[in-house]
Amino acid sequence: MSRHGSTEKLVRHLATSLDGDIHVFNLAEDTHPDLKGFDSVIIGGSIHYGSIQKEIQLFYKRNLHELLKKRLGLFVCCLLSTRDSDQFERAYPLILRAHCSAAAVFEGDLIYSKLNALERIIFNPQKEERDIIFINESSLETFVDTFTKGSRNSITPCIPLKN
Repeated sequence: MSRHGSTEKLVRHLATSLDGDIHVFNLAEDTHPDLKGFDSVIIGGSIHYGSIQKEIQLFYKRNLHELLKKRLGLFVCCLLSTRDSDQFERAYPLILRAHCSAAAVFEGDLIYSKLNALERIIFNPQKEERDIIFINESSLETFVDTFTKGSRNSITPCIPLKN
């Protein structure tokens, strides 16, 4: 489930760009995926009002020991690119950030028809009913290349969250 679609779009791109048997879990629907059969994990979600979703926080807290045994990729989708690194640092604890093989802050799409009233005020003060498309394919390719560098033909689950 993706609120505005950016995280879902990124995960679809990642899933088609990675080699191996890819499993995608939506933590809003599958809150306890078993990670023991996987060599690699990518965790990603979006930033809303300065925080990543609680489901992601619960997931990495509950699975911290197991995640530290895996090749790990972390990303966030964040439409407001100011202080990107702050957004990423608040999203994931230092222990995971230090362990991960690839990390990224991706800009997202803003689909006007999917915004609630408050979001329309925050993101569109001029009242222009226009979509903003910011997905950067080059950044996604760099993330995939960094994550897969030296990888063993591993099974990689991508774990998105509602956006």
